[in-house]
Amino acid sequence: KLVIPEHAPLAVLYEVAVKALIEEMRKKGSNSRQYLLENGVRIQLDGHEIGYQFPFDEEAELFEGAAVIALIGGTKTEGRIVALQGHQLVISFKDELGPRLSSCLIKVDNTVMLEALRARLEKIAKGEVSSFNTKIAEAVIRNDGEELAPAHLPQEIGTNLNTSQRETISKMLSNDVFYLWGPPGTGKTQTLSALCLALFAGEKKVLLCSNTNQAVDQVLLKLCRELTKDHPALIDGRIIRIGHVIHDELREKWSEYITLDGIIERKSESLIKKKNELEEKLDVINRRTERCREISKAFVVIDGLNKEKGQITDGLTKALREYDAIIDHQKDVQRKLVALEKEKAIYDSAGSFKRIILRSSDAIEKDLLRAKADLQSTSQKIGSAEQAKRSLKQKLDEISAVTIRYQQQLSGIDRKEIESQIEQAEAQARPLIEEIADINRQLENMRKAVLENARIVGATVTKAYLSPQLFTGYHIVIVDEASMAMLPALFNAAGHAKEKVLISGDYRQLSPIVSTEQQEIQDVIGGNIFQSAKLSNTKEQDRKRSMMLKEQYRMDEEICHLISSRMYDGDLFTSTERKRQQFNEPPHPFNSQLTLIDTSPIWPFVNRDPFGSRFNLMNALAVRNLCRFFLAQGYLRDLRTLGVSTPYAAQAKILKRILGTPEYQNLIGTGTVHRYQGDEKETMII
Repeated sequence: KLVIPEHAPLAVLYEVAVKALIEEMRKKGSNSRQYLLENGVRIQLDGHEIGYQFPFDEEAELFEGAAVIALIGGTKTEGRIVALQGHQLVISFKDELGPRLSSCLIKVDNTVMLEALRARLEKIAKGEVSSFNTKIAEAVIRNDGEELAPAHLPQEIGTNLNTSQRETISKMLSNDVFYLWGPPGTGKTQTLSALCLALFAGEKKVLLCSNTNQAVDQVLLKLCRELTKDHPALIDGRIIRIGHVIHDELREKWSEYITLDGIIERKSESLIKKKNELEEKLDVINRRTERCREISKAFVVIDGLNKEKGQITDGLTKALREYDAIIDHQKDVQRKLVALEKEKAIYDSAGSFKRIILRSSDAIEKDLLRAKADLQSTSQKIGSAEQAKRSLKQKLDEISAVTIRYQQQLSGIDRKEIESQIEQAEAQARPLIEEIADINRQLENMRKAVLENARIVGATVTKAYLSPQLFTGYHIVIVDEASMAMLPALFNAAGHAKEKVLISGDYRQLSPIVSTEQQEIQDVIGGNIFQSAKLSNTKEQDRKRSMMLKEQYRMDEEICHLISSRMYDGDLFTSTERKRQQFNEPPHPFNSQLTLIDTSPIWPFVNRDPFGSRFNLMNALAVRNLCRFFLAQGYLRDLRTLGVSTPYAAQAKILKRILGTPEYQNLIGTGTVHRYQGDEKETMII
């Protein structure tokens, strides 16, 4: 049972629930997530660290610095995640594992991020986060407050929006908290993009976050396309993406304008060029003295060996003294034993009168027993002492042999001359190192300045609590795909806002996954924001501070009707202004808007992978054959044409493998439902 004080603030309530969830996951053994990585290539990281780069295309909650346990060919080793960039995952391992890794199973503790969230909530509850806006964060979760009249929206803002979309922006600008319900294809992302531009024009600093990287990327991509590369916001680096860019177009075409590294590289080209030149000079000096440094290290090794040799020699001398002392003691005990046995014989042969003046038989027997026990103990000590002597002599011989080998290698080499060459090289390198350090300081100051001057910052809600120091001074917080975010994480994100919070999403789609069997935990953190804000089961006329976008532009009418009638009570409709997409229809018999394929005749049994995720090989092969047919018919043109989606990670891996052959390269996108959230294709296979 959750122990929660009466009338506890939300931060306390959430901290207790998250803590209980962590404890439950660890108790059940469900606190770890495993990933099978393949085709790893060794790369050189900064310093002397060795890393391995793996292809990685999963929507996984991994973060830089996270510890991992890896199983490689039956051997277990530790490592950490260094970077997650593009479709590549870089991991540093403690052990040298060769130039390539054909496969590697890594285990990541899922509770690490939850623990970071719990710790953040605890600080908020204790009042240790002075910048956190508890009032607005709690208002977002509970939907406290009344709706205010829409603000006036100048005509030049959102000229490409419909009436409902413009009204949404007007209401958001007038209310501290507002909820946008945007079913698929209703222009939610476009509305958020227009809102961001309006806030940018008003010199407001905006944090745009979501539960997934995909959703963050979609809004930023719309912004970039709208602004173009000539806009001052992009030229000056005022729009920043923090974290992993997963969208191919955003990463390939806009990275230099919206990522911190890209902006710094673009704005400090001369500095980076100078740094590269200095590093090349430094590398020349290091290569020139590399042999000298190796020799110097060998001399240091000999110093260490001689020191160890002296310590072992001292230990051996002490062991010999102790051995001699034990031998002397053994001789004393043996003499004593002979004397006691003689005394016992005299006593046994003596008459009654003589025994009166002799020691008693009991006293002699006791001394005999003690002497025998002492002799036995001494014999054991002799054995241990002899073993210690042999061990020390063996170590001494081994160290002497190693020392001789090193001395032979260094024969004829002047140590002072080597050290002199190293000192000269270090003197030449010192000003270069200082200049590089100065450039690094300038680049770091530039990074800080870019972050401080940014007006629109995109990141996941997870990043917002993993790296809270990066998220300060925001006037407005926008949370997209908010129905997917765990309430405590959304609460934290909302608290970064000084003035307003906009919640955007669709509670008819994916909700947060909370792995608990405890109803109390589920009740506290298992719902979505639209439920906690009392909007999901309320009639439209009774919903306050919210707006539903009903007019969709993406789907064909037949697809829209299928979704609208079952998911949106018939409220979702196709715009009369919807432009029919100019694309080729799929080949017959798949050229209708909706095609259902019954695979039951091929007995498509479901299996589970070692991690519990479902996969269906027969269905995967059926999808492969369908894609092969589309390719043969010339239907596949680029990645915008066809997408393949599945609810299960294991099935997605199989599909990626069988559709990852060169013939389908840059023609088919595959992934889980989470991966496709907010994306669009001309044709989808589900």
